[in-house]
Amino acid sequence: MDDGDVDELLPHSDEDWMTENEEPCLPSSTTNEKECFIPNTAQSETFKSKLYFIGLGCILIFTSTFLLIALPLYSNAVNSKGDSYTLLFFTSTVTVLILFACKMIVKYYLKNDTSISPTENSNYRNPNNCLDYIFKIGISLGIAAIFIIYSTDQKRVMCHLQDPIKGIILVFALIFYFFFCRKLMELQRIFSCTTIIVGIFISVDYGLCDEFRCRGFERETRADDAGDWANETHALWSGIYILGLAFYTAHFTLLERCLVPILSQPVGFSNTTSSLLSTVSRLVSSSDAISTTETSPRFHTELHRKKSNSTLSLTFWIHFFTWFMIVALFWTDFVPGVGKAHNFSEFWNNQINGLLCHFGIPNFNQKPDECANISLYAWPFALEYVIFSVTSIKFLAISQSAVFTVAMVTVSLPITGIWWSLFQINDGMLLWSPSVSGELICSLLGLPIVLLGVGLLYKSHFKEIQINECELNHTEHEYSSESTGLA
Repeated sequence: MDDGDVDELLPHSDEDWMTENEEPCLPSSTTNEKECFIPNTAQSETFKSKLYFIGLGCILIFTSTFLLIALPLYSNAVNSKGDSYTLLFFTSTVTVLILFACKMIVKYYLKNDTSISPTENSNYRNPNNCLDYIFKIGISLGIAAIFIIYSTDQKRVMCHLQDPIKGIILVFALIFYFFFCRKLMELQRIFSCTTIIVGIFISVDYGLCDEFRCRGFERETRADDAGDWANETHALWSGIYILGLAFYTAHFTLLERCLVPILSQPVGFSNTTSSLLSTVSRLVSSSDAISTTETSPRFHTELHRKKSNSTLSLTFWIHFFTWFMIVALFWTDFVPGVGKAHNFSEFWNNQINGLLCHFGIPNFNQKPDECANISLYAWPFALEYVIFSVTSIKFLAISQSAVFTVAMVTVSLPITGIWWSLFQINDGMLLWSPSVSGELICSLLGLPIVLLGVGLLYKSHFKEIQINECELNHTEHEYSSESTGLA
């Protein structure tokens, strides 16, 4: 994907003039819509950008749905010969290797050298802290992965609660937005997010209350849903699970702060044009240029596109630090009540057996059929996770909103509820078993409401783009007039 597309849909509101010390956020849109003429070529590019943005959203929904469905299958399979840490280590390692390979292919074979290092930070909002932000994002994602995977392992969090609780991430996204942001979100976006939250609650409400059904499977004993854990243990791990979801949401918020460019006044503009600068300020980075041509808005827009940082490289560095965090926390597998290992020797054996099964190679003391189809779930899961990661960062870079990105991810919850009304897990395999259940009815009722909220977010975003395109054309016209007068 070409990162030049990111700039097509960046919002540039007049209310978005901030100092370097202010926290980045989507401003409340108070600009009045103006009648303006947009050339046909610009309209065509805008239409293509809209299709591209909608396509990214669809990919994000599809991949997040796939991950929600595949994770319990993969987790159950890997526990037969490995443990939860094997899942974490394998997925994080494969993700880093795939991203690095793609990064090298783009750089050396496609001759598109847009790669970055953590210290290349010209387009980030806080240039001196880019490495710090990427490091924090990776660490947050690593902690989230550890908390979530260990919590869901062996049904420490009751099976029927695991998916419905995930809906809380949109609430966390809104809380983080209002906590870190100094401006209020516009009412239309608040209403859209509230609509999505209501739809999600309707979708997962039955699953929260129905302790006799989980992922299409009707339980016969308490252990089918709650394992062999006491209620106090379930409460403790449920709290850790929610904390892990908070860390996961926080990594999107930090990513938003990293991706929002710094708002600084270019050389050559006088203070009298500050009202016009806000239109293009999000596209313009500080420049040493002093010529008349180099101070034009269109010049800075093109300059920003040429310097656009690679989404692929950013994803790689984030997951490199995530992998580092997971490797550094290997000792958690020894903690009583957390991992399966009791000492390093047992931990090593679990990892070797589990990793060999990921490649379909049983250990010398195992039979080929004892790997429980681990490779069948592991590789598609890792591949989809890579696509999800790149797409989510690309989507956030375009929308410049962590809330919008998280909202798109939560669309997968009602879809997953419908899926588990059509299939069920039996001995680690998916079986076609359609049934009319309360979970299906609630998911069908909640999904249209969630999609309505998402549609309103898209409408608000596209409306803002149209206003900003008009203002950008108006700014260029006035600047051209000023330049002609000076000449």
